[in-house]
Amino acid sequence: MVHFKNTFFLALVFGGVFSTCVLAGPLRLIQPGGNDSSITGSVVFSENDIDMQKPAFLLGRPQGHISITKEFESVIDQKKGDRLEYLSTSKKNKLEFFYPFNKSKNFKSAYAFDRFMSDTKFISDAKISGMSMYASGKGSSNAFAQQVGPLVLGYFVNNSRDRGNGISEEINGRIESLSPDAATLLLLKSKAEGYQIGARLGKWGSVSFLKAADDITARLNFVDADDDYELPGRITGDRREINLDLNLSPVWRVSTAYNHAALGNLDAITYNDTLEIGRWLSSEEYKMRSYYVSKTASPNHVWRAGFEDYSGNFKLAGTIDIFGTGANFISGFYLYHANGFLDRRTLKYGCGWKKGNYKYKMGYAYSWGDAFFHADIGKRQLFTYTSTYDQSDAYDYSQHQLGLGFEKKIFKKTALQYSLFQTIPNMRKKNVPPTAAPAAGSAEPVIKKTTRGGTLHVLSVKYLF
Repeated sequence: MVHFKNTFFLALVFGGVFSTCVLAGPLRLIQPGGNDSSITGSVVFSENDIDMQKPAFLLGRPQGHISITKEFESVIDQKKGDRLEYLSTSKKNKLEFFYPFNKSKNFKSAYAFDRFMSDTKFISDAKISGMSMYASGKGSSNAFAQQVGPLVLGYFVNNSRDRGNGISEEINGRIESLSPDAATLLLLKSKAEGYQIGARLGKWGSVSFLKAADDITARLNFVDADDDYELPGRITGDRREINLDLNLSPVWRVSTAYNHAALGNLDAITYNDTLEIGRWLSSEEYKMRSYYVSKTASPNHVWRAGFEDYSGNFKLAGTIDIFGTGANFISGFYLYHANGFLDRRTLKYGCGWKKGNYKYKMGYAYSWGDAFFHADIGKRQLFTYTSTYDQSDAYDYSQHQLGLGFEKKIFKKTALQYSLFQTIPNMRKKNVPPTAAPAAGSAEPVIKKTTRGGTLHVLSVKYLF
């Protein structure tokens, strides 16, 4: 029968699965103009040019288009001496369509559609040694918006699916019954659906409310010839967002937004599809407030600056019974808990200008904050309880992001776009005890750790109509 040397490792891996639903392109979510700051508008060219999950904003786009986008991203590349610690890369292809059906002042409608495919590679020899994972994903989005008089209504639905496979020597070694080359399999499915309702305030601006539901289904399996450990999970919840735009003058605009989301999960952990060996429960919540000011100096020159305040936290608890739930009083079982939070503040600036057949855009963002993570695991056997793991870590966090892009008309209604984004992260552990100075002649060589942050290349061809 299986014996888990360190079941908490499984909880860590499974909890990390839900960091993103579409594996390729995590940097898209944190770039200026990305999903978490879309009220800034397309200050920087990116494949996120249209935010499908805010359908009411489609009505502000006057011209239809079809675009084909190719994306390559190096998320992180870290080495310590000659040893590779982390490497993650992704590729993505996307087709996007947008069409405004009506353009009258009091009656407008618009429709948008996209379809994307992705490939991702992740290699690690640090916290989880001998880990390699390869994944492919695909998905699509649909969004529709309608304006009747001052009233605006919008609806969107997004579906994505990722499949991954790989191997982890360390995880396999921590489950005694698994062979060293046992496969790690991953399946992720995500659906987001919601509506947005708003009103035009005449020359003063607009206000809108968005409500969306998220449904994330995942399955993580460790499989060899005789064993199949399955960690399923279905995380569901909803999010709400309020947006307010105020026109202070024909040139100046102020925008603010508040976003709140809450998600949760309760699932069983099984062995060979029949034996339930544990359960896990999780909850997470995040809030974000953002404030922006923009100036349209002329049709050829615009800039925006803003501030975002993000806070998120999670809790996780569960049990793993090494002989199944029917005999836990006799054999004993493991109990694990984890919790943590991330607080982040971000300053952003972006500008765009046009000269001849060229458009140029630039964006810069600086983020800072702190994070905390705690985990503990214990084992109960008969009438005794033993703590086998208990650790807390706190971090200081900062990050620089720079984006540059240009657009050139290559034909009358066809434009070529290219963008380059660079992310430079810095995370420092706060609770590392200082080390004493080594005795003379006994100092060990310092192993230098080098980290290259994420680099994102985006190339698009857009046909306007």
